[in-house]
Amino acid sequence: MTGYELVFITAPTLSEDDLAVVLKKFKKSLTEFDGKLIHEYVWGRRRLAYEIAGNDFGVYHAWY
Repeated sequence: MTGYELVFITAPTLSEDDLAVVLKKFKKSLTEFDGKLIHEYVWGRRRLAYEIAGNDFGVYHAWY
């Protein structure tokens, strides 16, 4: 099986509940295509290289 990596950024202003909804949707999409989440890391809040949607910071997530 080929392994893939997904790194995505969420807004630092998301509430815990909103973040849970976003992560649930990502996981659902992954399993719909027979994907399997091996490792889930939260790299944390980091400064973005440039402003995105008015945010200078984002919360980085890495899935393997």
